[in-house]
Formats: sequence, structure tokens, C-alpha cells
Amino acid sequence: MKRISSIRKFIAVIPGAVIMYLIQTCVMTYLPVGGVYGSVLYAYLGVVIVSCGRKGAFCASAMLGILCEAMLSNVKGLYIICYPVLTMLYAQAFADKTERQVERQVLLHPERSHVQMHPLARIFFCVLLLSVSFQVIFLAYGYLNGVALTFGHIGRALLQTLYTLALTVPVGLAVRSVLGMYRRVPMPEGGVS
Repeated sequence: MKRISSIRKFIAVIPGAVIMYLIQTCVMTYLPVGGVYGSVLYAYLGVVIVSCGRKGAFCASAMLGILCEAMLSNVKGLYIICYPVLTMLYAQAFADKTERQVERQVLLHPERSHVQMHPLARIFFCVLLLSVSFQVIFLAYGYLNGVALTFGHIGRALLQTLYTLALTVPVGLAVRSVLGMYRRVPMPEGGVS
């Protein structure tokens, strides 16, 4: 399997964002766990942040923000601001670094370790932080509108975060496969090795 170039990755993340939005709105409504729906959108953004870097993550988050703003928003500008801002914030920490960026960090901070975590671990941490951040924003918005927060609200937010982390596995495998992140090992001509 040939790796997809950077430009093709950026082009692929836009339709991917639309497909994930459709899965979230059309499929996930039939898959509640304890009355809570997981978010394939956060899982998708976590995969794109790690796999495609800041530019691809910004394209995907802007598209998701626009779609959510147009279809779901009760608060003007909430989604269109939160998705790109949080995505770019976490892209600074979790996106793959180029060799040039690693060399620059080594020159600026030679005393620090510059080994990157495994991409799958970064995806899980990124999705965890995205989900927690959005839940905190939504709980704060509810509280500021006069909703008395209870342990039920916090429990549902935690359940939604765990459900989203569970969705990260199939979403991550599918998206990284489409983006060409998994290389196929060529088989020998004689058959099984």
C-alpha cells in the first residue's frame, strides 16, 4: 500500500469530517449506552490531530464546527469557536513532529527528553482531553444558565468520555487505514513465508 501524500491527506480529512458528522447524527442515535451517546467526532479529531498534524486538524475541526453550528447550535458561535480552538490547542501537544521540529527542540532544550509517545497513546490522550474539555464547557454552560449540577450530570459526562474512548479504537483504525498509515508487508513470490 502506498502512503498518501500530505496534500491528499488534507483533501481526505474534509470528506472524512462530513462522513463522521453523518455517522454521529444518523447512526449514534441508535447506539446509546446508559442513555448517553459517544462522540465519533472527538475520536475523529484525535486521530486527525496525531495523523495529519496541525493543518489537517484545523481543516477537519473547522468543517465539524461549521456543520455543528449550522445544525445543532443553541448558542451562536459555540461550536464554530470551540472545535478549532480546542483542536489547535491539543495539536500543539499531540501532533506528529517533523525532524526539523525535533532538531529545533533539541537545540533549544538539550536537557529535556525528545522522544515522542507512540501515536496510538497520543490519540487516546488527545481524545480524552478533547472529550473532557467539551464536557466541562457544556457543564459550565448549563450551570451558568441556572441548571443545578448534580452527580448525575457529572456521571453522564464521565460515561460519555469513556464511551468516546471506546469508539476511538474502530474510528482510529479505519481513519488511519484510509490515510495510508499502515504499510502492507510484501509477500514473497513463493507464497507464505
